[in-house]
Amino acid sequence: MLKEAIFHRSESSWAYPIAKEQIRVTLRTGKYDAVRCSVIARERYDIQLQEFVTPMERVGSDQFFTYWSADIGFPTRRIMYYFAIEGSDGGTIWYGEQGVSSNPGEAGWFQFPMITSGDTLIVPEWARGAVAYQIFPDRFANGDPANDPAHVSPWEVNPPKELVAYPYTSFGGDLKGITAKLPYLADLGVELIYLTPIFESPSAHKYDIRDYYKIDPQFGTMEDLRCLVDGAHARGIRIILDGVFNHCGFEFGPFQDVVANGPSSPYWDWFHVHGYPIVTEPVPNYEAWAFTPLVPRLNTTNPEVVKYFTAVGLYWLREAGIDGWRLDTANECDPNFWRFFRRAIKKEFPDAILMGEVWHDANRWLGGDQFDCVMNYVFRDSVLDFFAKRTIDAVEFDGRVTRMLVMYRRQAQEVNLNLLGSHDTGRFLGFCQDRKELLKLAVAFQMTFLGMPLIYYGDEIGMTSDGGLEDGRAPMIWDEAAQDKELRRYVAQLVKLRRQSPVLRIGEFRTLLAGSCTNTYAFARYLDDRIMVVVLNNSGEDVDVAIDLTAVSRHCQGIEVSFLELLTGAHRTTVQSQLQVRVEPYGVQIWSNHS
Repeated sequence: MLKEAIFHRSESSWAYPIAKEQIRVTLRTGKYDAVRCSVIARERYDIQLQEFVTPMERVGSDQFFTYWSADIGFPTRRIMYYFAIEGSDGGTIWYGEQGVSSNPGEAGWFQFPMITSGDTLIVPEWARGAVAYQIFPDRFANGDPANDPAHVSPWEVNPPKELVAYPYTSFGGDLKGITAKLPYLADLGVELIYLTPIFESPSAHKYDIRDYYKIDPQFGTMEDLRCLVDGAHARGIRIILDGVFNHCGFEFGPFQDVVANGPSSPYWDWFHVHGYPIVTEPVPNYEAWAFTPLVPRLNTTNPEVVKYFTAVGLYWLREAGIDGWRLDTANECDPNFWRFFRRAIKKEFPDAILMGEVWHDANRWLGGDQFDCVMNYVFRDSVLDFFAKRTIDAVEFDGRVTRMLVMYRRQAQEVNLNLLGSHDTGRFLGFCQDRKELLKLAVAFQMTFLGMPLIYYGDEIGMTSDGGLEDGRAPMIWDEAAQDKELRRYVAQLVKLRRQSPVLRIGEFRTLLAGSCTNTYAFARYLDDRIMVVVLNNSGEDVDVAIDLTAVSRHCQGIEVSFLELLTGAHRTTVQSQLQVRVEPYGVQIWSNHS
């Protein structure tokens, strides 16, 4: 057994509260080293020294390691524990805070001294597994031509790329347009709308905000936003706004005061200014997002800045009735700002969702004191490489999925925003070289995986791009003759299936098959006595597979179990806990033991 591969820490995603009196612990071992693992736990002050043994479940494997997990706890909420690892050679070793030992008494105890509310990530119940839809307001729908800015560009199916890319090109989309399209979104099955910034700004994208308390006139008024929120809520749809609090626009009042008055400005310490007068060329003499002079970076360690933007967050929740915030460039702000922000928001609006924009491992922000979830670009990277770019096989994809499953707390996994694309990426179909069958595979995985699947506006009707932003932000196509209606029906079918199935929304996940030769991937989602098996054939050949359900057999109630394929209505019965199926090229099958 490779002892150097064994790892656990009594913190972060390795040990965290999963319930009021329980923690979930995760253990890592060498990929082929362990056949069984257990966690031995006792109450920290138990004078009888009574120990409880809990078998661990195998979460999955990546290239080098296998991961195991178990839930343990006591009514007192005080826990100490160590692990027993049974090797493939028949021997057993023990692992605790002192390391690996052949004697359980010498391994030492990991400690979780007390489960407190501060340790626990509590996320909005409504968001668990919900289906989200992202809208870039200027490019979605024009409901009021009267508020169009001067020189508005015509709404075309294929506008020139240079117009789409230019940050000051407006196509006339607005809040009334979104409100008018709520029936379309409700019919698609959307439960959450994420709007990119709507506040007064010079650009079309609105990430260079001039006034955080005013809706940009080209989008409408406060009354228009309230009508949108009320109309969405009436259809069971929630609305979140984009909070750009890491940086502001060059025309933001406090920064303009710094430009005019220098160090004597009361706002001097709101920013990171390294000289005066203010210089923008060739590089700014103040910190700016990505060295872009038009978006000065805010000093989020400044208590006045923290209070100002927390007040902004509360204002729109109170006045417009929105349901939370997507927080832009969240990984560059001071974490204490987010802690203050979360406490204030959750105190008054405990059901509001706080979502950070983080493109990498976001574990440090998901400990229960900052965000509920993040935009899960880690998910997108893996799905893009397997289904669209086809640079990894099913085995590597499964390894990435496994690492993703142990990267975050379970509560965050259930609400992470799992995207295929966004306003900051090219369209997924473009990365597929416009091969719709690959997009459909990716959507099937997205809609059957943990978390909140995000549809970027237009992806459901086959909007594409060449991989860049130039046409990734093109206006929504409303001409039905130019829409891919078959693709939209397919997406809506999967959304409906997800919304009707608690198994897909909040069930557990287990890989069942990752075939490198066939490039076939199968996994189970299960909850109580319900199980769903998803099979994805990412190859151009028919594939016959026998899927072993032994690992999840306790959820099947019997060796011979009848399964229904939910997309076609086909039936199969397992034979000796195996589900035998043939999957067509680039095909998807979703089997359920409950009709």
